[in-house]
Amino acid sequence: ITNPREIMTLAEDVHHLSQDATQVVAIRRALILCLAECRNLDSDTHNRIGEWLAEIFSNEKDPGIHAAAECVLDRLGMPSKIEFAMRRFHG
Repeated sequence: ITNPREIMTLAEDVHHLSQDATQVVAIRRALILCLAECRNLDSDTHNRIGEWLAEIFSNEKDPGIHAAAECVLDRLGMPSKIEFAMRRFHG
């Protein structure tokens, strides 16, 4: 899968792939990290990814998911989204 929107949709719906919560988290983390490899994104898709990852960072309990979201935001050059997500998470 190379379409960022498909990756985000699959990451949201991954629960049907496994009953094992550990596997679900690992799959979600891997899918999130795949977004770091997306290139030549149009501005709408770039912004959607940033908003989605900031929301994940703010609401997810798993530290690996936090780290994956932060990594992708950093790789895609979105430091303001990281700061926003940190404030929401800690605030």
